[in-house]
Amino acid sequence: YEVGVGANLHNAVFRGAVLRSVDLRGADCRNTDFRWADLRWAVLGGAVLRWADFRWADLRWVDCRNTDFRWADLRGAFLREVDFRGTDFGGANLRRADFRGAVYDENTVWPDGFDPVAAGAIRAGSEGPEQGSKNGQETFNI
Repeated sequence: YEVGVGANLHNAVFRGAVLRSVDLRGADCRNTDFRWADLRWAVLGGAVLRWADFRWADLRWVDCRNTDFRWADLRGAFLREVDFRGTDFGGANLRRADFRGAVYDENTVWPDGFDPVAAGAIRAGSEGPEQGSKNGQETFNI
């Protein structure tokens, strides 16, 4: 596969691959298999990741601003300290995903019923405890 900015990786298989620091800005990764892949420090901003499979993938410290994760499977994924501002998770499966320290904003779209604060995410620009937080976790200006 030609991996890089704007790449066409539709239906590609990267199961268990080490893709640290890869730059996939604007790439078409629909239906791509990233199960157990190591994507730490990658840049996925603006990528189309609809229906992609990220089960148990490591995406810590990834730039995912304005990324399309609609209907993606992120069960058990490691998403700590990821920038999800402007990201669309509509219909995505986020069960057991680790969002501790991940950042989102008012333009981030979550699946129905998902509570990003309870999952450990921090709303950008928030001051003090997040309103309606179930666990009282504090959020900070970012």
